[in-house]
Amino acid sequence: AHTEARSKALVLRLDGRSFAEIAKVLGLSRQRVQQILSPLKAVRERIVSAAQGRCQRCGVLVGPSGHIHHRQAKGAAADDYNDVANLKFLCLSCHRLEHSYGPNVPKHIETIARRRQPRAAPDVEVGE
Repeated sequence: AHTEARSKALVLRLDGRSFAEIAKVLGLSRQRVQQILSPLKAVRERIVSAAQGRCQRCGVLVGPSGHIHHRQAKGAAADDYNDVANLKFLCLSCHRLEHSYGPNVPKHIETIARRRQPRAAPDVEVGE
């Protein structure tokens, strides 16, 4: 059943459907559709390792909790959807920007997004 649902979901995704639209068609939750279309754990670990846990767009350190972004979903070949060459490791902010603007984010939006990136807490000695 899982393989059949994944195959149907992948066809719809490659056709440009959103996770919510696919979920409605298949009678699943949006989150479940995202899970069954996600890359295998080994592929995810390879992407995170290659990026050294940093967003491949802005460079912020996100560790293993970053997002895997598909460079091309609509129109991709089924075999290429979760291929390493089609995947990019992003922080949440950059992943949202990619889905809102694609790779051509307007300069003023990019500047605002960088200001919102989490910053490391300053080192403070006890007793100050």
